[in-house]
Amino acid sequence: MADADRRDHDTTDIGGDEAAEAADATDESPAERIDRLLARARAEREDFEPPADPDERALEYLREGLWPTVETYVDARTGEFRRFERKEWDRLEASLHAWLALYARCYGERIDPDVPIRTAAEAFVDTYDLRDTACVLTGVPE
Repeated sequence: MADADRRDHDTTDIGGDEAAEAADATDESPAERIDRLLARARAEREDFEPPADPDERALEYLREGLWPTVETYVDARTGEFRRFERKEWDRLEASLHAWLALYARCYGERIDPDVPIRTAAEAFVDTYDLRDTACVLTGVPE
């Protein structure tokens, strides 16, 4: 698959339940969105079982967790939302770290990322590819 095609596929191919969830998410406040993303990441971490297809599960975590987390940051920085309180920033970064850790676990790696949300957003802008962004931020897969 060409890079441009993969980029479009990796970042925009949402369907079924994911599309409905994304539509419902537009009614959320930023704090509710952050809490939902963090709660889902924590639940996924608790229930994690090594996947039969690491690439597929990793992409799911990137689409459903990493991207909405980065998007929330971008929306806040561009004025879409009011300024976040420190606690909200902390929870947003905790969500980022949890989703990156889940991504790495798909490939058998246990990491404890400590990446600022701004760095994640900048990495995405540099690559425009969720997989490449996650790889840059985690070093996984090598």
